[in-house]
Amino acid sequence: MEELYLDKLISYPRTDSDVYPKDFDHNSNLEQFTNHTVYGVPSSKILKGGTATPTRGRKDAGDHIPITPIASVEISNSRLNTPVKLKVYDLLTRHYLALFYPPAKEMKAELGFNINMEPFRAHNLDCISPGYLELLPEFAPKYAKLPTVTQGRTYPVMEVKKEEKLTTAPPRYNDTTLVQLMEKKKIGTKSTRPTMIQILLDRQYAQRVKKQIQITPYGHGLMANLETIWSSFLEPDFTRHVEELLESILEGKESQQVVVDGIRGEFLTLFDAFRSKKATITRSMQAISLQGKRNGKGQVITQKREQLSTSDCPFCGKARMKVVKTHKGTHFLACTSETCKKNLALPKKGRISFLKTKCLICGFSPIRISTSKNKHPFTYNLCPNCWTRSFQESENKQGFCKNCAIGKIEYDTCQAKASKVDELH
Repeated sequence: MEELYLDKLISYPRTDSDVYPKDFDHNSNLEQFTNHTVYGVPSSKILKGGTATPTRGRKDAGDHIPITPIASVEISNSRLNTPVKLKVYDLLTRHYLALFYPPAKEMKAELGFNINMEPFRAHNLDCISPGYLELLPEFAPKYAKLPTVTQGRTYPVMEVKKEEKLTTAPPRYNDTTLVQLMEKKKIGTKSTRPTMIQILLDRQYAQRVKKQIQITPYGHGLMANLETIWSSFLEPDFTRHVEELLESILEGKESQQVVVDGIRGEFLTLFDAFRSKKATITRSMQAISLQGKRNGKGQVITQKREQLSTSDCPFCGKARMKVVKTHKGTHFLACTSETCKKNLALPKKGRISFLKTKCLICGFSPIRISTSKNKHPFTYNLCPNCWTRSFQESENKQGFCKNCAIGKIEYDTCQAKASKVDELH
């Protein structure tokens, strides 16, 4: 939606408002859609009724109008240059037009039978008039018609089915239901809620399993640790409390300085508590990465262990180094010692594995990089320590290539010549 807003196709998207101000000119806004190949017919139909009045929403945040299409562009327009932008623009426009349509009319029906003096009932929902669902058919419930029967007539029982069912746990959240829960708990806004979910996925606190969003062992571990020091902060009431204070500024009930100072003080108190437990939380989270996790059936799923070097850190010499993967998909080596904060660079692409040999130049663990080029797989080896040093010592800040004779590794063994080793030492 941000791109649609920057292209001046929709109004400001970061709002929870769904109530229009009384002076908003809907007729002028609808007029520009009357010649549209898709939205022209419903727009003209609305304007024929005179002054367009939308269905009133439930929340007036007081900051901006509801998210509204403010420019009419055809489906083939260059500003709708991605499938996502086209889909969002189409949904927002149809939703806006649907606000001026009448409600859908439905009919509930019940069919009753007595079989051996036992009452049986069948229910259904049928659509009499689609109303606004004519523009939003994807939001329509599933309608079904009951068979036509004559009251008082006897009908034969053709088949009896017996079903045995057990109670099941509530369904897991998906993107839609999780956003709805966040809205109910007043967490975030329409624009920020999907971003919050994506951050949890990027940081591996949650994961998508098919269409479901499930908490990972890291997520469970983080929650368990934070609950011991930030229990009040983790509750939705805290976010609601902060947003209510911000609303009080908007309404003129509180001064901005008083509210900001109060919220800052609460955050700093919580942050100090977190810092005091940082070392404990770090060790706990590291331990989780070495444990297995269980699926919904309680079966243990083997979780990949941390990739550790076969030799100690070349900086502190006290602990192994581990492969760290960033949210962008790149890698680097980090010392596992809490007192050593040194890192080693790694190539941006490829799958990494440590070799059992040692580099004859520096004594550190060489690695193998498995990747592909021109759709053909290939591998190469290098020493991360020597490679990082070559960046630092080179005048043009470029490291040696994988084919360089210095420290070249073949057949899982370092091929550095004695003369080169002596020269570098």
